Amino acid sequence: MRVDLQSKLSGAIILMSLWAAPIEAQQPAPGNVQAIASGPTTVKLSWTAPAAANGYVVQRGISQNALERLTPDKITATAYTDAAAPAATALRYRVKAFFAGGATSLSAIVSVTTPTAPATLHQGISRASNSRAHQLRPARR
Repeated sequence: MRVDLQSKLSGAIILMSLWAAPIEAQQPAPGNVQAIASGPTTVKLSWTAPAAANGYVVQRGISQNALERLTPDKITATAYTDAAAPAATALRYRVKAFFAGGATSLSAIVSVTTPTAPATLHQGISRASNSRAHQLRPARR
């Protein structure tokens, strides 16, 4: 679009042309983003694909830290499993969609807290062996 402005200043005519690039239509964001903690260190994510998206990057923020890229490369699926989530931690996730021509859009941020990891079997055996109730005694004859 071209706009010509004319004004008179001290008898001289000044012509100014302003060029504006066309405004790109905003791309739709990934929708219905869900994050479900399926274990102490596992979060399953899913989302609805916006029309014409050709890839996604999943971002994660631990507690209130900045969101950082979680997927090493752009993925094409509309689901992702974070198998390295820290246990007993508040996490935030966001999905970035990519479109032809380099345009991108960001989903809403969703939050989930992973559960505490259970005690290991080794810890349970150590506690039981220290208990008097579980000590072996020689049989009396």
